[in-house]
Order: sequence, then structure tokens, then C-alpha cells
Amino acid sequence: MMSNSSQIVDDRTPVELGFETGSLVLVSVLGVPGNLLVLSAIFLYKKIRTVANGFVFNLAIADLLVCTVVVPMLIPSRIHRKWLFGDDLCVIQGFFNMVTMYSSLFFLSAIAINRLTMIRFPKYYHTIFTPTSSFVIYLALWGLAVLSALAPMIGWGRYKFDTTRDNCLFDRKAAPSYSIFMAIIGISIPILVCAASYMWIWAIFVSNRTILRQLSNDQNIGGTNFSREEVKLTKNLFIIWVAFFVCWAPMTIMLLTDPKGLIARPYYVASVWFLLANSCINPFIYGLTNKHFREGYKNIFVLCKRKLEGNVVHPSPDQQEVMPGHCGQSANTSDLGRQPINEQPDVQPSDVTDMVTASSPCTLQGSIDQRVKSRKLN
Repeated sequence: MMSNSSQIVDDRTPVELGFETGSLVLVSVLGVPGNLLVLSAIFLYKKIRTVANGFVFNLAIADLLVCTVVVPMLIPSRIHRKWLFGDDLCVIQGFFNMVTMYSSLFFLSAIAINRLTMIRFPKYYHTIFTPTSSFVIYLALWGLAVLSALAPMIGWGRYKFDTTRDNCLFDRKAAPSYSIFMAIIGISIPILVCAASYMWIWAIFVSNRTILRQLSNDQNIGGTNFSREEVKLTKNLFIIWVAFFVCWAPMTIMLLTDPKGLIARPYYVASVWFLLANSCINPFIYGLTNKHFREGYKNIFVLCKRKLEGNVVHPSPDQQEVMPGHCGQSANTSDLGRQPINEQPDVQPSDVTDMVTASSPCTLQGSIDQRVKSRKLN
């Protein structure tokens, strides 16, 4: 197995080298925190912890792998125009390149089918896309991506260093049949599924323009079973697919039109950057187009700020010493405040329902004490 090639003459200027390297660094610098933010928002923020966003969650994992594994290993190769880490790591790099490509396309297809089911067959949506079935779909898509990427490692072709793109990739000449498999299963079918699904959705929207205008004011409209939020989410996810298509189009066109690699290297370098950049732009699209994602991002920033500041409240000098176990009660707390919990009058369930909306434990304790005092006076 060969991961290196003969010595390459590097005729790049310092400016070209700086631009090629800096653009890759930018992808990682933006992509790592951006995709971590998406994963954290979906995991922590209930409003966007949905079945549909479960596919977005997995897409963000694939993008994070690109930014943390693929790009950092590519930067030294781009600088030196050769692979520096040995044959075994070249194979691993090629494997991750293919896994992230397959998984991204598979999950984009799953997102398109999910949205089409929600819009066209809303009565069956919650039957088909249950949390359990969706989890099985996640695992199946990752499994298919891993198995497809493993094929060159077990004899169906091979991974080697590509001097045109400065990366360890599948050797197209080693196994033409795998190239056909990759072109059909890995690229063509997912793209066609996405295109057909969103065209069908677009046709439904066009035929329901009056209903869509009403959706701007109402949550649900008579004659439909989908909500304004579902329509917005579908439009947002369509934008994600369009961004993916635009970023992947240059490389796809060159692979189809230049099987012998005769196109000038700068065009390949630019197309690789577009392809990788797709992994760092999705978090920004989510934030710009989805209110709930923006709220999730904001909550995470606030949480991080509090963690960094230690979330410590320093009492003023004239504040009285607070007794352990009590909220805001000084040493001269009333007898009622010192009562054991089991001696306090019963609190009705309706009272508890009101009190759990309190913003802090101290507010909750104060609400309890106030109601207890009121009942004692009565």
C-alpha cells in the first residue's frame, strides 16, 4: 500500500501557501465550536430536542469529525505537499474522509424524507418517526457509512495519498467498480432523494399558498395537520441542503469530468476548501434561520459565562448572617421559620403547582412561608 508519491515540485508563492493553509485553519476554528454549540443546544434545550433535529444532531457529529480529524491532518500535507504520517495513518485518514462524506449525504437524505413525511403524510409521521425507530435509523445510517468506507481497507480498492488534492483518498484507478458504487450509492442516490423530496414539498407549498399565508398568524390551520413551526423547520433544513449542494458541486463536477486528474491543481484546492467549509457553515445557518436554535445558543452562552464567573454572589457588609438551611432568614428568624418541616401545616397540591414556577429555591421557600403564615393568621 502506498501513501506517498514521488517528490513534488512546489511552485507556490508564500501568499498562496498562506491562503491555502489559513483557509483550512479557519474551517477548524469556526467548525469545532460551531458544531459543539449545535450538539449542546439540541442536547440541553428541550424546544429543539425533536426527532427531526436528531438527524441534525448526527449531521453535526459528521461535521465535527471533519473539523477535528480530517482538516487537522490535511494541513501539514497541504503545507509540505506530501503525507508525513505513514501508510497506516493515511488509510485512517482516507477512512474518515469517506465516513464523513457518506454519513453527511445519508443524513441529509434522511432529513429530506423526514420533512416530506411531516408535510405530505402528517397522520403517519409520529407512527413512522418514533424516538425508538429514529434511533434505529441513526444507527443504520452510521453503520452503512462505516461499512461503505471500510470496503477499500479490506480489498475493494485502496486509500492512497492524492498529490492533486494533498489528501489521503480512495484511489479511483485501483477499483473502478468501487468508484461506481461510491458514485451511485454514496452521491447520486442521496442527492436525487433530497432533490425529489424537496421538489415534492415545494409543490405542496405552492398548492397551499393561501394556507401558508394563514400559517403566519395561526399555529395550525383547518385542512392541514402541520404547524407553522414545522413549515419553518422544513424551509430551514432545505437551506442546509442547498448549502451542501453548492459546496459539493465543484468537486463533484470535476470528479465526473476529469477522471484522469488533468484539471489544474488550484481548482482542486478551491473545490476541496468549499467541500470542507460546508462542515463549519451549518451552525450559522441554524442560528440565522431558526429562532429556537438562537435561544439555545444564547442559553449556552449565558451558562458558560456563569461558569466562568463562578456564579458567586458576594453579600454586602450590612447583610445579616443567614442561618444554614434557610433562604434569606437571619439569626432572629421567627418561630415559624424554625419549625421542623413535619410540623408545618399541610400545603395543598394547587399551592405547590403555583410555587414550582418560582425562579429559585429561595423564592420557593419564601412562597411556602408566606402561605403558611397566611393560613396561621386565618
